[in-house]
Amino acid sequence: MDRIVRTPGVCGGRARFEGTRLSVWLVVALIQEGYSYREISRAYPRLTMQDVEDAHDYALEYPEEISRDIIDQRGA
Repeated sequence: MDRIVRTPGVCGGRARFEGTRLSVWLVVALIQEGYSYREISRAYPRLTMQDVEDAHDYALEYPEEISRDIIDQRGA
């Protein structure tokens, strides 16, 4: 999970992939909706399959944070 970072003022301080504005919560939401890791990495070329796997692992390690981010963004 080396590429997952949190930077104040970038993506609302939410977990994202370094060098991008792509939030971890979005990748996790896509996984939850049934998209495969391959489909996600193809849709977002800056993500590797490992990045997608890391997003899933991050969600397992920080489930409350990711759930809150998904709820916050879907309600926005």
